Amino acid sequence: MFRLRDSILVAIVLSGCLLPDERADPKSSALVEGGAAAAGPSQTGQVIDKTLSSAVPGVTVKAQDVTAQGDEGGKYELKGLKPDLPFQMVVSANGFYTLTEQEWFIKKAVDRGRTRLVSNASGNALNGILENVDANKGLLSAGLELLGCPSQAGATIEISPAGTSERAYIGEVGVPDKSVKAALKMDSPHVIFWNVDVGVPITVTVKHPTCTVAPFPVEVEGFTYTSATTKVLPGKALSFVRVFLK
Repeated sequence: MFRLRDSILVAIVLSGCLLPDERADPKSSALVEGGAAAAGPSQTGQVIDKTLSSAVPGVTVKAQDVTAQGDEGGKYELKGLKPDLPFQMVVSANGFYTLTEQEWFIKKAVDRGRTRLVSNASGNALNGILENVDANKGLLSAGLELLGCPSQAGATIEISPAGTSERAYIGEVGVPDKSVKAALKMDSPHVIFWNVDVGVPITVTVKHPTCTVAPFPVEVEGFTYTSATTKVLPGKALSFVRVFLK
């Protein structure tokens, strides 16, 4: 049973980083390791603490073979990315859970906007109310984005291979609730899986009572998402996948 204090904290956690991105227009002065950037498009963005909405200084952002070090304002720039080459963005910082995004590619310079990281304290609170958490397994959250479908309500979300993972949909008060049997009409995220197998491809699958899943690749605002497959890391880490409904 959830305690009120934990429920409030977890609702705050799930309202942010588990939906990692928020479009913005940050002007990055961040540096890219390795000197001058090679020719190719860049991806800019800002990383913030999802609970406090404050910048995360010194964040490390990796994509393809490029590593960017964020500035004091959490702003970064991944320079010289190879166009049309898919990558998973990995974001890490001291005191925060490492975020692994699903795979996408870009064709030209784009702004990712704000990416939200879960602090260790908030992540530990979430783990504290989930059942039978295995620190050697991974944590994965998924969200449903609407591309013509009127609502996420009623969608069922699974992962494969499921292994020994457990699942809880996000309930009306914004916390994982195992009594909820399908996604509700709300902003992402819609479900969280824990005790997910690490080091193997994990695919998120969705069934909706009236809408269909948009086939990958899906292009949205300059980002082409290639699949609903990702890998998860053990310990203080979170992976996020979005699936599009039409």
